[in-house]
Amino acid sequence: MRVDVIDTARWTVPHGDHTHSFLGEPQLRGSVDGTGEVRVTAGAQRATVHFSSGEVVELPHDDLAEVLDDAPRVTIAADGPVVSFASHLLAATAEGTVAVFDADGAPVAGGAIPCAAAADADLTRVGVVFACTEGAVLFTREVGGTIAAEPLPLPAGAAAATDLSGRADRPDLAGVAGDQGAWLLDVRTRQWTLLSSDVPLLRAVAVGDDDSRTVALDAEGRVRVLAADGTVLVRTEPLLATSVADPALLAPVQLVVDAEHAYLSDPAAGAVHEIDHTDGIVTRTFADLDPRFLSQVG
Repeated sequence: MRVDVIDTARWTVPHGDHTHSFLGEPQLRGSVDGTGEVRVTAGAQRATVHFSSGEVVELPHDDLAEVLDDAPRVTIAADGPVVSFASHLLAATAEGTVAVFDADGAPVAGGAIPCAAAADADLTRVGVVFACTEGAVLFTREVGGTIAAEPLPLPAGAAAATDLSGRADRPDLAGVAGDQGAWLLDVRTRQWTLLSSDVPLLRAVAVGDDDSRTVALDAEGRVRVLAADGTVLVRTEPLLATSVADPALLAPVQLVVDAEHAYLSDPAAGAVHEIDHTDGIVTRTFADLDPRFLSQVG
């Protein structure tokens, strides 16, 4: 399997009470080869390319062009997401844990923590969160560089969110809670809140602002914006009625958010919708696409 590495040449770097933004010309930097299926996960300073053969390639953000051919490779027994964090690798394992490995791929003694069926990992402003059957596990960097792990259990008997999503560099995550609605996780306070819904939700993403809003796609194909107590603040007309009715079309649908807009891929229409999540207005639709994957850059 070959993974092409593209520099989008659009990025924003937090700097205290403000940010610095950069804009350049997108270009192909090179490729990474490996054996088996592949999963790519972004970290704070490095991205990981994990092949099902067990090989993990770390790609540093800062000097990607210079080190791509000689990027460090290690082999670890991972069965799920692998994240580069605080000069270590965090990896879901077949034993139902998330384990900590050093830069050489050796397991760190006492670093594994229970986290069954971990299928998703997200980098937040607080730390790295793995979604588990039990709820989630949070990894943070302590003073001195050591890594601490903390379970964030859901209430007993609650439906788990297999995927958690949130706006980049924010402390909130959200995920679908079975047919009950959505879970909102405030990572700073370690608190789960169930946002009940009268219509099943199919996707949920936390905006991570002071109002703790969550953007969701419901089973009617509408985009809903939910308050911290689950109140529906705004909702759109059915945008994806065709896609939500067909499992094959629904599978690749993605929902991402920034501070002002939500972006929803629409495979049936070959489009991506831009929605203002303060008033629910569709501000733009990018047509004539084949949206198999959607990611926000810049």
